[in-house]
Amino acid sequence: MASDAPEHGEPSGDDRRSWWTFSAILAVIAAVGTHITVAWSARSPSFPFDEITYLQMARLIAGDPPAGPVDSGGYYPGWSVVIAPVWWVTQDPLAVYRVAIAIAVVLAVATIWPLSALVRRCGLTRPQAVTVAAVVMCLPSRALQSDYVLSESLLMLVVAASVLAGMRLWERPSVGRALLLSALVALAYLTHARVLPFVLAVGIWLLFFFRRSWLPALCGLLALVGLSWGVAKLATALNDRLVEGAFTQTEGFRQNLETTTAGLLAVAGSGQVWYQLVASFGVVAVGAVAISVGMARELRYGMVGPAGLVLGVVLAMVLLSVLAWSGEANLYLNEWRRLDAWLYGRYADPFTALVVAIGLAVIVRGASWKLLVSGAVGAAAVLAVVLFKVAALAPTWGYITPAHIPGVMPWWWLLPDEPFAPGLLPWFTNENRFWVIASLSVVVGLVLAMVLRRRPLAFVAIFAVAAVTASVAANEASGSFQASEGGRPGMVQTLRNVERVAGAPVDEVDFDRECRVPGNLSPQAQNLLGFWLSPRDFEVVWPSKEDFTADLVVSCQEWPDARSLGARAVRGGRDYGSQLWVLPGELQDRLDRAGLLTAPTN
Repeated sequence: MASDAPEHGEPSGDDRRSWWTFSAILAVIAAVGTHITVAWSARSPSFPFDEITYLQMARLIAGDPPAGPVDSGGYYPGWSVVIAPVWWVTQDPLAVYRVAIAIAVVLAVATIWPLSALVRRCGLTRPQAVTVAAVVMCLPSRALQSDYVLSESLLMLVVAASVLAGMRLWERPSVGRALLLSALVALAYLTHARVLPFVLAVGIWLLFFFRRSWLPALCGLLALVGLSWGVAKLATALNDRLVEGAFTQTEGFRQNLETTTAGLLAVAGSGQVWYQLVASFGVVAVGAVAISVGMARELRYGMVGPAGLVLGVVLAMVLLSVLAWSGEANLYLNEWRRLDAWLYGRYADPFTALVVAIGLAVIVRGASWKLLVSGAVGAAAVLAVVLFKVAALAPTWGYITPAHIPGVMPWWWLLPDEPFAPGLLPWFTNENRFWVIASLSVVVGLVLAMVLRRRPLAFVAIFAVAAVTASVAANEASGSFQASEGGRPGMVQTLRNVERVAGAPVDEVDFDRECRVPGNLSPQAQNLLGFWLSPRDFEVVWPSKEDFTADLVVSCQEWPDARSLGARAVRGGRDYGSQLWVLPGELQDRLDRAGLLTAPTN
C-alpha cells in the first residue's frame, strides 16, 4: 500500500530495524575493543593506596593474609571479594594484577546488559537499547577505568542493575523484587563506602513507594537497613585486620561538610558539572532535562516513580562528590596543586552514566526541540560560568590523575607544563586554552543532536566514533601516568639476585616502620613492597617494641641503626626512599663475597 511506503526516501520499518540490529552488534564490538585496548596498556598497579589495598584485601579474603598491614585509609571489600579467588590460583602478584584487570573488562562489558534493559524503558527497541548502552560504555569516563584495578567497573555494573531493579519493582510491585533491589543496593555499598548517599536515596524512594504498595516497600526498607548495617560491620572487620590504623575514607568529607562555604561549593559544583558535559559531548544535559520532565510528570500524579529514583540517586552522588572536593585545602591551599580537584568526576561517573544513557535514548527515540533547546541552554549557562569565572582561577597546570577525571583526558595534550599566574581567561591561543577547546565538544555534540534530530542512527554513529576515538586518546594520558607512577619495584629484582646467591628462596623480609622518609614515600614502600614481594612474608616491625626476625630489612637509605646492628646495604636495593639491608649472619657473608653489598657503615 502507498501509505506503507517510506516517505522522502526514508528507510522502511524493516530496514530501520535491520540497521539498528547491525548497529547494536557493531556497538558491542566497539565497547569490547575499546576496553581491551585500554586494558592492554595496563602494566602494573600505579595507585599505592587504592589498587594495592584492594589487591591485598583480596589476598586476605582468599585466606592468605598479608603479614604486614597496609598503610592506607581502607576500602570496602566488594571488589576484593570478586578478585579474591585469583589468589587461590597463583601467588604471583603480576599475574593476580593482570587477571584482575581482565575481570574489570568483563564487568564493564557486562554492564551493557542492565544498562540496555534500563534504557528500553525509554521506549527503545532492544537493538536500539543495546546500541545506546554499548556506546555509553565506550566513553572515556567508563573505558579508562579498565586500566586500573579499582572498584569502578563493578560499581557501575551494580548501580545499573540496582536502578533497573527499582524500575522493575515499580512496574510490578512484589516483595521479591523489593528484596532484590535492597540486595543490589547493599552490594553497591559493599563495593565502596562513598555510595552511602546512594543507599539513603534508595531508602527515601522506598518510603515514597509506600503509597504504591506498602508491603514490598516495608520489606525492602527493612532489608536495606539490615543489609547495609551488615555491610558496614563486615567492612570494618576486614579493614581492622588489614589496614594500619582506623578506617578514614570518610574523614575528608566530614571536614569539608563542616568548613565549606557557598563560594567553594559553587566552584567545585560548576567544575564538576562542566566535566560531566565535556565527558558526554553534552548529552548528559539532554538526559538531565528528560529525567526532570519525567519527575515533574510523576509529581503531578502524586507519585515518585522511576524518574524520581534516577534523579534522586544521581543528585545524591553528585552532591557527595561536590562536598568531597569543595574544601579550601583541595582547591587553593595545598602546596601540591591539583587540577583534578576542580573537575573531579570519578565519584559521580557511575551514576551520571545513567543520565547520559537516558539522554542518548531520548535522542534516538526522537527528542523534541523544546527538550534539546532546554538542555543546550542549561549547558551554555554552565560553560559560561566555568569559562569566565572558574577557569581563570583553576591551576590548569596542576597535577592530574587520569582515573579521577577520565572524561576530559582526551584533551590532556592541551594542558600546560608550567605554572602561570591566575586570572588568565581561556582562549584558543593562550596557555589556558584547554577549557575553551574542550568546551567545544559540548557545543558540537548538542548542535549535531539538533541537526540530526530526525536521523538518530547517524547521530549515534558519530557519537560512537567520537567516544571510541576519545577513549583511545585518553588512554595515552593514562599510559603516561602508569609509566611514571607504576612499574615493578627494582627491589624485587635485587631480592631475586639475593636468592640466587643464597641458593634458596627468601621466606621473610622485615619492614622498619619507624624510620620514615619525607612525604608519602614510606607508606608507598610499605604497600607496594608488601604486594610485590608476595608470596614472601613481609613483616612490619616497630623496632622500639620488637626485634627484627628476618635477615633482610627494608629501612631508610640513611638508617641510623645500621651501624649498631651491623647491617649492610644491598646494592641496587633502593626504592621509594628506602633501602634493602642485610643483618649479620651467613646470608650477609655470602652476599659480601658475591660483591652485592656496599661498604660497611662507619
